[in-house]
Amino acid sequence: ILNHMLELYEGGREECRPNTTSFTAVIDAWAKSGDKNAYEHASKLFQQMQSMGKAAEPNSVTHNSLINALAVSSVPDKATKALDILLEMTNMANKGNRDVAPTIITYSAVVKACARA
Repeated sequence: ILNHMLELYEGGREECRPNTTSFTAVIDAWAKSGDKNAYEHASKLFQQMQSMGKAAEPNSVTHNSLINALAVSSVPDKATKALDILLEMTNMANKGNRDVAPTIITYSAVVKACARA
């Protein structure tokens, strides 16, 4: 569905432009899928999301879903990557972007990724 929305948007249908909620829902679905490649899929969506500008800007929920996808994946250095994402969120929040400030859910997701490393 997200791909279809992107196709419609790229074809000129502005009202079909995916937003933060659209992308986050799909990233979260990958996190909940249990797929060992969940992080790779979620990460690609996260990067695509970042390229879309303000309308699809990742927030703390998006980052939490990305970390959860990492936790269920087979990525060998998932603990380091989870901590890197946490650090990035903290840095962005300290620079004024409160929408990405880590929450208790963020810290729980990082612990989960570290425990499964």
